[in-house]
Amino acid sequence: MENLNTQGRYKRGQIYFVKSTHKEVGTEQWADRPAVIVSNDENNKCSTAVEVCYMTTRPKTDLPTHFITNQALRPSTVICEQVTTVYNERIGEWIGELSPEEMQRLDKCLEISLGLEKTKPKEPPGN
Repeated sequence: MENLNTQGRYKRGQIYFVKSTHKEVGTEQWADRPAVIVSNDENNKCSTAVEVCYMTTRPKTDLPTHFITNQALRPSTVICEQVTTVYNERIGEWIGELSPEEMQRLDKCLEISLGLEKTKPKEPPGN
């Protein structure tokens, strides 16, 4: 598969193969691997970089920041606690796209990872 997005207009939820230019340290995910684009489409239209969450086929701990998708070449865990910025030149072949249901799971995992979960407002003291 070729990179169908030659003008840098990547879409949130698309899965691409990302080429590595770094050496992994600790639990960082830098190896050549698929990643799902998580940055918003308006920024993706004009930016030279996108934010991604890498994917792995290795067994992972069941965390609230992980979910499994079958939209890649093999069943893969999306690792939402490691949002990474990559330059468009590192984006390789198009692999697939998350379903609407998977996009909801992605959003929930990112909310948890980034501490953006919606909570009920606290009552003022004395009420």
